Amino acid sequence: MSRPGYESEDNRRAERRVKRWLERNFGWSLIKLENRERAEWDVRDHDGILVEVAEFKERNIAIHSPMIMRDGVMLSNSKALACQQRATREDVPFTFYVMDRHALWACNMDGLGHWPVKQYSGRTFDTRDVWDVEPCVMIPGDQFERLASREEVEQSA
Repeated sequence: MSRPGYESEDNRRAERRVKRWLERNFGWSLIKLENRERAEWDVRDHDGILVEVAEFKERNIAIHSPMIMRDGVMLSNSKALACQQRATREDVPFTFYVMDRHALWACNMDGLGHWPVKQYSGRTFDTRDVWDVEPCVMIPGDQFERLASREEVEQSA
């Protein structure tokens, strides 16, 4: 399976830890999807039934900080819409998981379409990719539910 060139080994390690934590704590199987699917995981219950479509990002932020509560957590709008379309087609929810500096958070993406979309340059600072400019949905910090501390997730790995 091809991996996005922008994911660092630290990003992949965080993703594996979150995947293991979710599987252990909810009894799910998280199936990594091909890049063309746009979503990170199909989430299946112990019977193999699809229960949600999920996206995961690690962000160097604090979700409940005043800035994030005001401005929101950024996710590519095209990715968000593709995930929502997949979830709608499968008649399951779309959940966005974020590991910030302090905790693992989850957001049910039912509000997609009601949250602001702004044009941003994404990884330009890290990669010098001047073409990485796209519309991003800004998800308000108060839409996220805290699932576990970062320490709990990292210790479960």
